[in-house]
This record gives sequence, structure tokens and C-alpha cells, in this order.
Amino acid sequence: MQPGDTTSRLSFVQYGAMAAYESRIFFEQQVGILPPPPMWDPAMAAAARHAGKFFEDTHRHLDGVVDYFARLVEANHEFFFPKSRPARWLDGLRSDLAILLLDSTPVLTNVGGYFLLGVAPSVRLDVSAAGPHVRDLAAGIGQTARWLGFDSSATHTGPVTVEESRLVWRDADTQQALAMVFGGAFEPSLAMAMMTIQGAVSSAHRMARSGCCAGCNAAAFKQRFLVTYQVLLSLQQLHETDGRLTSHGQLRLDAILASAPVRELQSRGYRRLRNGLLHLGLGDVPVGTDGVVTLRDVIFHYTGVDPDNVVAVVDEAVDDVRRGLEDWCLTPPPGGTGLTRVLRKP
Repeated sequence: MQPGDTTSRLSFVQYGAMAAYESRIFFEQQVGILPPPPMWDPAMAAAARHAGKFFEDTHRHLDGVVDYFARLVEANHEFFFPKSRPARWLDGLRSDLAILLLDSTPVLTNVGGYFLLGVAPSVRLDVSAAGPHVRDLAAGIGQTARWLGFDSSATHTGPVTVEESRLVWRDADTQQALAMVFGGAFEPSLAMAMMTIQGAVSSAHRMARSGCCAGCNAAAFKQRFLVTYQVLLSLQQLHETDGRLTSHGQLRLDAILASAPVRELQSRGYRRLRNGLLHLGLGDVPVGTDGVVTLRDVIFHYTGVDPDNVVAVVDEAVDDVRRGLEDWCLTPPPGGTGLTRVLRKP
């Protein structure tokens, strides 16, 4: 699998797991129809679904998510630097962080990938084991799609990938790398969480696109919208939490949240749209004369705005948030050399 396939498919699998997980809950709890026994590990699927909420996780909230990242960082370090390792004098040549760069911008780390896949810190964090986790989640997504009646014989191109030459993996020491991002504003675990959030919205902006069909285009829009909406809720929570931001960080976050499309995306109509698309409670949406409810019907019902304008607002907000977070992420601390100077080839 090429780097472009890796990041686009991981982004899709996390979103797809969320959609499949919510679909199963909706039919079981709201319709009274039991889905088939899942082909995935239920605990891992639940963790992957809630990972997409980032700081808005209602069970962990910001502090709990940051603590979870702290434990992931520690477990990842212990995998690469086991206590029983030989030749400790070679530690300076070892790395414990892998970062995927798209046009020199971080879009994924190995630790962030574990978080998005729902891998617990108690699990042995072996990079080679990520494949089976993706496979199991993908199998559960496919199983749910077939159960819901989607045509398995149809051919779809999936999410957009980018040219392999634009994507490169680089290694780094975790502590060195995290000290060089976001202007040095965050402790390591929060910096890792913020890199994961930044990578999610960067991936959604570039890869949650499809030229396949109307259904795939609708799914891509929903992914861009839901990822960006959850990122904004997380940034707002960070903004309102005392002691987490430096004055420079406060200014950076203020600038991102002040964007006109970003402000509109946080209005009540978009909140209702998010809830409807995420939890599938669409029973209040009027059914058309043809007996079909389309995505355009859903958008207009919850926002009261022309769907084409809503799509434009979402895409502008995605781009504003993406540019703001990427620029902030790549800003070194005062006197720092910057992230790219501490990266090295694998």
C-alpha cells in the first residue's frame, strides 16, 4: 500500500466505522431491528467511533483525551525503546515517531493512527499490527453496508488519493518533534492530540472527495462536514479551557475561530444537521413526492439554506481551519529550528 492509499483509507475507515457504528445503534435502539453479530471487536469499534469526536468525547472530554494520548505516547515509546534493549549507546540513532508528510505538511503520525483506529494504550503498539486493525474495521463497515442493502456488486473508486511523490514518511524522536510544533505552546500529549486533529482536517480537505457518483460525493461531503464540525467543537473546548493556551496560542486560535464560514458552521442549523447526519434521526425530514429523502432535503430541512450554499460554506470552513492549523502546527517555538529540522529519513 502506498502512502497516499494509507492516509486516505485510514481517514475513510475511521469515518466509515463511525457511520457503521451509529447505523447499528440506530436500528437496534430506535427501530428495534437487531443487526448481525459484528465482524469487528466491539470495544475497538466504539473507541474508533468516539475518536472522531476528539476533545468533544462526552466520556473523556479534553483532559481525558489528552491523558489517553499521554499513555499512547508512552506505550509507543516503550515499543521502540524497550527496557531490555541492547546497545543503549545507539539510542541516538533510534526513533519512536513516524510522521507522514503531504507537501511538507504533517497529515498523520503513527500515534495518531493508533488513536483513530481505537487501539488502546494497553495493546502492544506495533506498527505492523495496524493493518489487521484496519482490516477488521473495514470488514465491519462492509458487513453493515451489506446488511443495510447496499449493492455489493457496484464498483466505487473510494476516496481520492494523491500522487505518491507528494507523500513521504519521516522519522523523529517524539519529544524533539512535539517541542517544535504549535509554537511550543503545548505539553507533549496535547501537542500530539493537536497534530492528530490538524492531520484529520488536512486529510479531509484533500482526500474526502470523490468523482465517482452522487452517492460517493454525498458521503465525501458528509465526511468533510463531520470532521470539520468535530474539530471546531474541539478547538472551541480548548479555547474555553483555562491554562491550556499561551497568549500566542490564544491569538492563533482566535484567528481560526473568527473566520466567517467557521462562525456560520457553528450556528444552530448546522448543529442540527450534524446530529441528523451522525445519529440518523432523520424522521422529521419531509419525504418528497417520489418517496425518497435526499441529502439535499436533509441539508435544507435542518439549515433552511440552499444546499449548494451549505456545501460552499463547509468547504470554505474546511479550508480556513486547515490553513490555520497547518500554519500553526509548523510554527517553531521561539529560538526553535522547526519540525522539518528534527525529521530524518527512515
